[in-house]
Amino acid sequence: MMHKQPMLDKSQVEIPAPLEVVVRYAEQALKDGQTISVPMPADIVGYEHTLIVLQEDIVQFGKLEEISATCIAIYLKSVPLL
Repeated sequence: MMHKQPMLDKSQVEIPAPLEVVVRYAEQALKDGQTISVPMPADIVGYEHTLIVLQEDIVQFGKLEEISATCIAIYLKSVPLL
């Protein structure tokens, strides 16, 4: 039986200041359709490539909404490999 997880009360979550700055940048400086390129080394998923992050990805992440696989892949890049 699946249990439904309770909804997150976003008003109780304090967003780190650096994330707020990035979200503000995305909202104000990135024009619709502009992207940020993030180079990904081969040791993350087996081949070197560049991820394209959309303005919407950044804003959704900062507002604690559902995020794309791109955001998850960038997170993986920041985690030290064991």
